[in-house]
Parts: sequence; C-alpha cells; structure tokens
Amino acid sequence: MRLTELLSHSLPVIASDVSASTLQRVYSPALKSFLSATGDKELSEYNTSDPLHWKSALSVSSRTSNIYLRHLKALWRRLVNRELVHKDIFRPLPRFKTPQHVPSALSEDQIREFISSVSNSSLKSVFLACVYTGCRVGEILALSWEDIDFARRVFTVRITKTRTGRTLPISRSFLDILQQVPKAGETVFCRSDGKRYTVGYVSHSFKKYARKAGLPDKFRLHHLRSTFATTLLMKGVDISKVSKLLGHSSILITATHYSSVMAQNLHSEVDCSTSHLAAPFSA
Repeated sequence: MRLTELLSHSLPVIASDVSASTLQRVYSPALKSFLSATGDKELSEYNTSDPLHWKSALSVSSRTSNIYLRHLKALWRRLVNRELVHKDIFRPLPRFKTPQHVPSALSEDQIREFISSVSNSSLKSVFLACVYTGCRVGEILALSWEDIDFARRVFTVRITKTRTGRTLPISRSFLDILQQVPKAGETVFCRSDGKRYTVGYVSHSFKKYARKAGLPDKFRLHHLRSTFATTLLMKGVDISKVSKLLGHSSILITATHYSSVMAQNLHSEVDCSTSHLAAPFSA
C-alpha cells in the first residue's frame, strides 16, 4: 500500500474507531504534511529518516506540530499492528519544543484607558467583574442573583470549565459593581432588556473597545483574568490561593501558566530582602 492510497481510501479502515471529523481535521492534514515532505512511497519503504525530514520541513506552530506528531505515531502503531509495516518509524521521534507560555497582563494605566473607552455601562460592569474576580467570562455571564450572598459577602460559581463549582469572596471593588448593577434579568450581568449576553458578543466587544483604547492587538478578553492572577501573584499572594480563586483543577496548571510571573516576583523578594546586607559588605 502506498501513502496516497492510505490517505485517499484506507484511512477510515485502518483507524475505524476514530470519528470521521477527527480523521478529516487531524489525521488527514498530518498525513498530507508527511506526504508533502517525504513523497509518495510504499508504506514499507519509509524509514526513521523520513519523520526527521518531515519534522524539519513543517511550517506550522509547535503546538500543531505536536498534535500532528501524536496522531501520526498512533497511526503508525496501527499499521505495525496490522502488519502493513514492520517498523514504527515515528516511535523515536521526540515532541517538538514549545515556547514557554508568558501570560499577558494589562497595566493599571491600560486597564484605566480600556474601561474609559467602554460606553456601554452593562458591558463595562462585565469587564470590571472579570478584572476583580479572575473568573472566566462564561462564569461571570452565568451568575444569577441567587448566587450572590451579600450577607456573607461571597458568591458561588456554578457553571465552570472544570464542572466543579466554587464559592469565592466578594472584594470591595466587586461589591461596588454588584451594588450598581440594575436587576434587569435572572442573571446579574445582562442587557438592559434582561436578555443574556453571549461569550462571543462580549469577546467581540472587548476587541472593539480595546482598539478604541489603543491597546496592543495581542490582548484578548481572557487577559482580564490573567491580569487578576498576575496582580495577586506580584503582591505575594500564595499560588495555591490564586489557583483556587481561578478555579484551576490543579495547582500545577497555575504554576505552569504563571511560572514567569512567580520568577519575577521571586527576584523582587530577593532584592528586597538582601538590600540591607549590601552596606556592611561593600568595598
């Protein structure tokens, strides 16, 4: 069997337990990239140098490259198991190195400029709620008045990415927002007619107001959440507490996302704690 035959006819049979959409979205582009880099041959003619050539020829992101690699590895194992090839040529190939994630946070001046540019008062409340709570925008938009406990000054997030609810404290800044929001509908943050906002609409509105405020194009709605987390970490709040506030399923997720922030904060703490030692030991 040649690679073109696998790609055009036999792939659904070889990977019969894989959905048609996954075959089309991932397996097919991955195989096409391999075909483009190595040429069409009998499957048994490929050797371990071909994946290396494919790897060097890829022009997609490291994240996409690793997705392709993972599925090509899985496919070649299937070919070995079906005795269509004798050697798993992808097994020795390591994952692509991915650049360290550096979270982007807005400065106080950028937050001020952005909020000043928002003419819609209800949307302004949504954006401020994201900044003051660190919640995902979907969590903010799903908040109902029943989720707010003014007496205990806490609110409950019920609809979450991790499907695990959490109860969070209401800061003074967030309390001011809640007290100013009119009760127009079942959800706290909604349109003036009581209809719910969609995440897509709020995200699109953020981009519009961000351009109006002159913010760099890299900023997106989720950066309000990153700003909240970065601010707490830079003020020395323990990462385990920040992780709980963000609703991460594991502290490792928080540490991975904000490792650069923690390192920066550690530098500041070391400089501060050792500055008094400089004078006695100076030349």
